[in-house]
Parts: sequence; C-alpha cells; structure tokens
Amino acid sequence: MRVIIAFDSVYGNTKMVANEIAVVFREMGHESKLIDLKQWDKKTPAGDVLFVGSPTRMVMMTRSAKRFAKKLDEKIWKDKPVYAFDTIMVPTDPEKQEKAAAYSDNGAAPKLKALMTRRGLMVHDKMLRVPVTGLKGPLADTWKDQIKAFVAEVVSKK
Repeated sequence: MRVIIAFDSVYGNTKMVANEIAVVFREMGHESKLIDLKQWDKKTPAGDVLFVGSPTRMVMMTRSAKRFAKKLDEKIWKDKPVYAFDTIMVPTDPEKQEKAAAYSDNGAAPKLKALMTRRGLMVHDKMLRVPVTGLKGPLADTWKDQIKAFVAEVVSKK
C-alpha cells in the first residue's frame, strides 16, 4: 500500500506527527511519502491512502492545508480512503482545558474533513487528533502510541 501524508506545520508538531505516521506505515511494510505543503508543487499525488494534516490555529486549518484540500484532484482520490489529522492544544491545567476545547473541538481536522467531503472524497469519520500541551508544544506524552493505534486501524480496514 502506498500512503501519501500531506501536512502543514507551524511550530513543528504537525510535522512530527506526519513523520511518525510515515515511520509506522513503513514499519508495517508499506510505502509512505511525505508532502510538506509549504513546498508542494501543486501536483496531485497518487497513492492508495491519503492523510491530510494541519495544526489547529484559532479554530482553523492553515492556508496551505486548505489550498491543498481545495486543489486535490478528486478524480484520483474519490474512491480511495482519505483521513484528516491535526494537532490541537490541550493545556495540562484542567481549568484551562475547557476554554481550549472551544478552539480545538471544531478545529483543523474536522474542517479539512468537511471540505474534502464536500468535494466528493471518501473521507473517514475517524480523525487523528494529537494533543499539544502548550501553545508551541510539546506533543502529549502518548502521541506515538496514539499514532500507532490509528495506523493499525487504518491498515486493518484495507
């Protein structure tokens, strides 16, 4: 299986998630290709599974992720599984978690999922949402285990 992982990153957290997704797929014997959307050549990549990711920034996806999702050739991807992923801020202080949830619950991954679904792509309901413990990081302690479990589920559906 050939997996395409397209991502944008601001502080490096979403890039770390994208890299780990690629590593886990490779460890399972699959080919994976990373596309940094800041350097994307505007060509639609071809593969068997697509991941599109962005950090959640002020309840939004990044401009680069939105542009990619809008310009993706739906003829290539309409019958193939697509997954949205993001990084979301989840403060360690429980009192701040509720306020932060207002910014992350409908963040980048749900918005990417909705945009690509409207375009006719087969976007899975389940999204990979990886917590970041502060504004700029680091990723939550369990992030690698979360990715391994998510990828294992994706592979089991193929």
